[in-house]
Amino acid sequence: MKRTATTFLLFLFILSIDSTSAEKKTAPPLTMKQIANATLFIDFNGDANKQKVKLKNGHYEKRKKGADTLLVDLTTWVKFTDLDKDGSKDAAVIFVWNKGGEEIFYELAAILNKKGKPVQVSSADLGDRVVIQALEVSADTVFLNMLTRGKGDANCCPTLPVKLSYKLKADKLFEQTDYLGIYQLKTTDKTDGGLKIKMSVNNDNTVNMVIQYSESAPPEMKVGRWHKQGDGSLLVDFTGRSPSESDLIYFRFLNNKLTSMFHSENVYGKGDLEFERVGK
Repeated sequence: MKRTATTFLLFLFILSIDSTSAEKKTAPPLTMKQIANATLFIDFNGDANKQKVKLKNGHYEKRKKGADTLLVDLTTWVKFTDLDKDGSKDAAVIFVWNKGGEEIFYELAAILNKKGKPVQVSSADLGDRVVIQALEVSADTVFLNMLTRGKGDANCCPTLPVKLSYKLKADKLFEQTDYLGIYQLKTTDKTDGGLKIKMSVNNDNTVNMVIQYSESAPPEMKVGRWHKQGDGSLLVDFTGRSPSESDLIYFRFLNNKLTSMFHSENVYGKGDLEFERVGK
């Protein structure tokens, strides 16, 4: 009887080892050949305008007159890592596409290893004619260094260095720059007449702004929405308040300050808008 019990316990132990081994079984690694012949989705302007293309040796081409032309190329920037933390190596890749004109759009794509097959689940728009300087991975994080357009740069020739990091959450790539907080204007324009601005970037994607044009005038208060761009920049949109005039601000962190890359001079003046974070 004692021997039977011992044998039964040994059987359960072996079964648990086999079960654990099965759980840890990973998919075979993806190959460069698979990546170069994968199916990609080109995001022209939101999910409704995505187009599926099948690469052949890293290239896709459809040449037609007008807007139907589409050229897609896989770059040499390909890194393998476990993006979704399932134990199998996935891929972070950069590909470019254009529609026959001067613009060349760069995208960072997350390609997951689904039972040994490459499946693109998300991509981040990096911008037109950026210059990729480095692509690295560590565990489930993708690190990207590139040159993008700064103020005064021609479309062809970006000079502004940015360092970005991305993680995959719920099958979607998210750039990790944290913009949430309370900001106070630090302007470089000495002719703004004492312009003071406080701004709150909130967790629910809203933005509250209070503008004090002068000590004698009542403050202007407005509410807008913010959107994180694929290239790590922050777009703040107050346009809904005045349909006749665009009220957009594109921000980046430069020298630890939230700095406007573009804004309406009619609303905020000609100088740069530089905000310091004063609270969370």
